Amino acid sequence: MSSPLLSAKKAVAALSNEVEVFRRECADVLQGEDIGVSGQETRNLCMRCVQYQDRTEQLLNHVESLTVDGEPKKMADFTQRKRQELRRLQGLQDRLNNLSSQLEISDVDNVLGSQLSEASSDVTLPPHLQGSTVETTQTGSTVGVAGSEDDDPSDSDYELPQAVALASYEAQQDGDLAVTEGEVIYVVDMTREDGWWRAENEDGVCGLVPSNHFEVIESDSASD
Repeated sequence: MSSPLLSAKKAVAALSNEVEVFRRECADVLQGEDIGVSGQETRNLCMRCVQYQDRTEQLLNHVESLTVDGEPKKMADFTQRKRQELRRLQGLQDRLNNLSSQLEISDVDNVLGSQLSEASSDVTLPPHLQGSTVETTQTGSTVGVAGSEDDDPSDSDYELPQAVALASYEAQQDGDLAVTEGEVIYVVDMTREDGWWRAENEDGVCGLVPSNHFEVIESDSASD
């Protein structure tokens, strides 16, 4: 039996990745609009934003409901880990609310009417709460779910890599993540070839950082 909290942590990381890609997509579209929200493409973004908000809310409610008694193994730092995931989800909510404002969803709602309501009602629980692989409507790709038959047993111990800042970095543009010397971050994506990582701080704020400012912290499992 996998850990409900660690499964939720994987779901939060996956959702954070999706929202970051979505945020950049919105930025590209908004930069090309001269009269605010207009056109089918932007309206589709509005609907997707609503769906992401619903998914984030459902996942936050799920994490809030988790208890240490529900863990298959004793987890001494359960409360701290749970609080970290809640902060990340609250950070996601803030970013989505900001996107909602930029896309002027309140104005578009009158135009979309029942379409928005239908989009909200079609939202299902996050993948990690299901028992099988599901297909995401935003990306068109399939996502393996914790607890399914195809899962690698080691996935239950999934942890995002951590890194410590060797020097402070001030955000230079939208999408950058400012850090202070000695701050510990979670590395969400270190596969980029331009020398930048996508990272998340303790408050759940996600952004790009220069990899040469950081040193990866070896996990206990890696050092064994």
